[in-house]
Amino acid sequence: MTVLVPLLAAAFEFSAGSPESWAMLAGSAASDWQAFSCMNPAAVCAAGRFGAGAAYCQPFRLEGVNWARASAGASRGRWAAGLAAASLFSSGYHENDWQVAFGGRPLSSLSVGIGVHLLTVASMAAPAFDAGVVWETGNLRVGASGMRVNVPRFANGDELPLRLTVGASARPVPPLLLCLDLSREGRTETAALGAEFNLVPPLDLRAGLSYEPLTYGLGFGVHVGFATLDYAYRFHPQLKETHLIGVSAAWN
Repeated sequence: MTVLVPLLAAAFEFSAGSPESWAMLAGSAASDWQAFSCMNPAAVCAAGRFGAGAAYCQPFRLEGVNWARASAGASRGRWAAGLAAASLFSSGYHENDWQVAFGGRPLSSLSVGIGVHLLTVASMAAPAFDAGVVWETGNLRVGASGMRVNVPRFANGDELPLRLTVGASARPVPPLLLCLDLSREGRTETAALGAEFNLVPPLDLRAGLSYEPLTYGLGFGVHVGFATLDYAYRFHPQLKETHLIGVSAAWN
């Protein structure tokens, strides 16, 4: 399934995810609720009473190519749910990812989640399923997830590979968050290390590094009341840079 843009070799190859985890290149075990749609469905349990967010970028600064995502999540007691819709589009081409996620806390220290996607491109559609878990103790969170565990297949025979991730996040001191993700997608293995530092109460600074390929990211989040403005920059050695802007609001 060749995309009209030569740098994007296959459909659903690009997904920016949440601005926070995208700037750090890691965060499958962090308490970033927006990551439920792209990294670990168990993250929906961190949504609080209600949250909503949207993000936009021009992948690799390709003229005429756009990516956007909107999401919402809510939790009540031990249960949580989220909705997300993402689209990569240009003139004459659209690929869409519609998702619903459900999460729960069977134990106060354990979050589990499942995600169900409907992936559409051209006149084809395929379902995809995710599963994930996060365990928390003190300042340490450890998680594991499988995204597209059913290996979705389109009518033309193209498949999307399973992505398996194990990750951890920790706060050695309250202002500093450290994240580590180890992933395997198809035959490709990736290690990513990210950090977020609360410089002053309204401002978070983020950075991340991953290999292979060697990719780095930078970003920040500015919090004003219940609203947050996020920016993320990611540089890929072959595909070059992407700038992402996101806004979100949360009521805990």
